[in-house]
Amino acid sequence: MNNLTDRQFWLNYWENKTGLIFKIPNNYPFLSLLQKLMDHNKIESLLEIGGFLGYYSAWIRKKVSIVVTLLNFVIYRQLVHQLEAANNIKKGEIDILETDLFKYSSNKKNDLVMSNELIEHYKNKDIINEHISLLSDQGILFITLPNFRGLNKWFQRSFDQDDYYKHFV
Repeated sequence: MNNLTDRQFWLNYWENKTGLIFKIPNNYPFLSLLQKLMDHNKIESLLEIGGFLGYYSAWIRKKVSIVVTLLNFVIYRQLVHQLEAANNIKKGEIDILETDLFKYSSNKKNDLVMSNELIEHYKNKDIINEHISLLSDQGILFITLPNFRGLNKWFQRSFDQDDYYKHFV
């Protein structure tokens, strides 16, 4: 796959993070854009790929009563449930799929497929095709990438080189 990370990398990454559980504010990145997409399109299902802890899934589930699914290579279910509780969402309202995207197949198509800061971990461009394969015919694909240019690049390379080199920049 030419990916720069593996399961153990993500296990270590999430085990060492703190401050992950909070009430998601309405000014969280990209939420205003997602709200506009939902206001102007018929969105009945969301698949968030690589989005552990599921911040977007949780916010959308709380704001709009649609089916939300979080798919990630590594998921600590108890953290997702804590995030649900912190955002007044019933436990289990976010469907969880802990699997490798490249090994996952489903006949279910989603109206909105999104990933944030995921595809840059893969050299193989098939990562985008995997997203598209889970999208309904009139669905929307929403992908974001980290900004590794200018000052952001300097900070990342200077203070977190290990993480920086886990990205195809």
